[in-house]
Amino acid sequence: MTIAKQAKELGGILAVITSYPDSTLGKMADVTVVIKGRVLPSTHMDYESRQIMGIHEPLTPLGTLFEISTLVFCDALISELASRLGKTEEDLARRHATLE
Repeated sequence: MTIAKQAKELGGILAVITSYPDSTLGKMADVTVVIKGRVLPSTHMDYESRQIMGIHEPLTPLGTLFEISTLVFCDALISELASRLGKTEEDLARRHATLE
């Protein structure tokens, strides 16, 4: 949250990728991309009912669906932006920064 607050105080535009747009960070964001994460299955239905309704147990271990979906989204977004802006992989590497 500290980096997000600092960015906003400096006049930055805050873009957030989240499963929870109503979170504190989601509410601070100027741009919000919602990617659904793990949804716990309803326990009040039996197995056969869930299968008929198309409600299945998540297949990703420990709820990594959000992380994997976000990785794919960001990879596609970077590729599309690089293409539209006429940037090469070398251009991207020169501008790469690590926030720690």
